[in-house]
Amino acid sequence: MIYIPIIKSKRGEMVAIGKLEEKIFNYIQPIIELVPITDSTDHRKSATRFIECVDKECNKLKHPLIVDFFRHWDDGPDDVITDLFGLLQKYNPIPVVYASTFRERKDLVTALLSTTGQNTACIRVVPEEITPDLHKILSEIQSTCNIDGESSILIVDLGVLPQENIGILPAIVKQYLSIVDAISGWPRRYLASTSMVRDMSEIPRNTTVYIDRIEWNIWNRINLDGDLNNIYNYSDYTSVYPDVMKFDIRWAPAAKIRYSAEDSWIISKGRSLRDYGYEQFNILSREILRLPDYKRAGYSFGDDFIAQAAADEVRGNLTSWVTVSVNHHITLIVDLLSSLGGS
Repeated sequence: MIYIPIIKSKRGEMVAIGKLEEKIFNYIQPIIELVPITDSTDHRKSATRFIECVDKECNKLKHPLIVDFFRHWDDGPDDVITDLFGLLQKYNPIPVVYASTFRERKDLVTALLSTTGQNTACIRVVPEEITPDLHKILSEIQSTCNIDGESSILIVDLGVLPQENIGILPAIVKQYLSIVDAISGWPRRYLASTSMVRDMSEIPRNTTVYIDRIEWNIWNRINLDGDLNNIYNYSDYTSVYPDVMKFDIRWAPAAKIRYSAEDSWIISKGRSLRDYGYEQFNILSREILRLPDYKRAGYSFGDDFIAQAAADEVRGNLTSWVTVSVNHHITLIVDLLSSLGGS
C-alpha cells in the first residue's frame, strides 16, 4: 500500500519530507498543497517559492508528486498555475481536482493534463459532495478531461473528525463510503481524515495528554469489517491541523511537542514561550523519552531530534518541532502499514 500524507507547502512540513530516510520514499506519495505567501498579491512570487521548496525537499520522491493548487490558493491565476505545473514535470505531477469546483476550473484542469500528456488526476471528494449524484460528476470529469479512472486516484476526504460521539463515527463514515462504493471503476481509492485538535488551549500547562487518533482506528475497523466492495487505502494530514493557522503577534504560544503513537496523539505541553523560553523543549523532550510509546533514537529524524533535545544538545523552534512531529508521523504510518501487510 502506498500511503498518501497531505502536506502543506510550509517549511516545517516540507523539511519533514526531505528528512525522511531513503527507504520511506518507496511507500509514500504525498499531496503537496500550495500555500501562498501570507498577505502577498504577487502570485508568481508564491509560485517561485513553491517550486524552490519542492526542488529542495521532494527530490527523492519515487512516485509521481500530487499537487493541490486549489485548497489554500483559490485565487491563484490560471496562467501562473499552468506555468508552475510545467516546471514540475520532472516529478511527473498529478493535479488535484475537486468535484465541487470542477466546472468552474475545468479549462485549467484540461490545460494541466495536456501539459503532462497524461490522463491521470487525483479527485478529492469532501463530505458535502458525497450525494447520490456524485457518480454523474465523476463521469463528467472523466469525459470532459479524458481522465483515466483506472490510473487516477479517488480520495474520500472527510477532513477533521470530531472527538465527540466517537461511538457512532464508524457508522457515519461507512455511510459516506457506501455512496462512493456504489460507483464503479476508480480502483485506487483512499480514505483521508484527521482527528488532530485545532485548539490546545484547554490542555493544561506542564502536562502530557493522550488523545484518540480516531482516523487510524476507524480506517482499521472499516477494513476489518470487509463489507465494502472496494479497498480504501490510508491517507491523513500527518500530525498538523489541516487549515493554515494565521499567526497573531499578540499570541504567546506555549511550548508543545506532538508525538504520534499507533492509536493516540501524545501532546506534551509546557508554558508560554515568551515568558518561559525555548529551553522548555528540552524538558518536554525528556518527558516524551520516558514514555513507553517513544520509539528510539535512530527510528526517524524526528526521534533523533527528540533524543538530542532531551540531552540538551539541540533546542529547536516552532518550525523545527513541526518538522520533528511530521517526520516521525510519516515514518510511523509507513511502519504500521507494513506491519499490516499493506506495503
